[in-house]
Amino acid sequence: MKKSFLVLIAMFLFAASGFSQNYPGTGKFGLGIDGITSSPNIVGKYYFTDKVAGMIIAGADFDIPGGDETVGTEKVTGTDIRAGLAFMYHFTNTKVSPYLGIQGIYQNKKESGFYTTGTAPDARSYLNAGVIFGIDYFFDKNISVGIKETVGTEIGFERDVPKQETNTKMNTNTVLTARFYF
Repeated sequence: MKKSFLVLIAMFLFAASGFSQNYPGTGKFGLGIDGITSSPNIVGKYYFTDKVAGMIIAGADFDIPGGDETVGTEKVTGTDIRAGLAFMYHFTNTKVSPYLGIQGIYQNKKESGFYTTGTAPDARSYLNAGVIFGIDYFFDKNISVGIKETVGTEIGFERDVPKQETNTKMNTNTVLTARFYF
């Protein structure tokens, strides 16, 4: 029953998109977030043509542990700073706009906590790169929501404290998106 209902909604959205006007188009700029339900990234999206768009991505998290350090320990505030680029091809420029593209995000992360003096871990850098695909739904020419899936790799670069070598992981990530276009 639940699957039938979801299929019915999807069919309705795709059928309705055939009657919609074009959205948004060459030269349009949108500002929004990726990751409505998690640690969001702020995103600026620009349409180079009606179907080709690029994004600038930025995000940050801060983890400040509570309490005071004891003698012989130090309190470390955790940070997670992200910046990246993405390029995508929209298959349509209608109310429902599926797309396919590539994305790369550089991330610098430092763990928070209480550490014995002189043993706090160094920050570690990561490169997340992969293929993205998703759908944007435009309520009108200025507002969209969507879902974006990333399938890619995460490369964690080496660091000295604690000693860690460069490693690579395959990963996936799904986020909800929202944008306002000017």
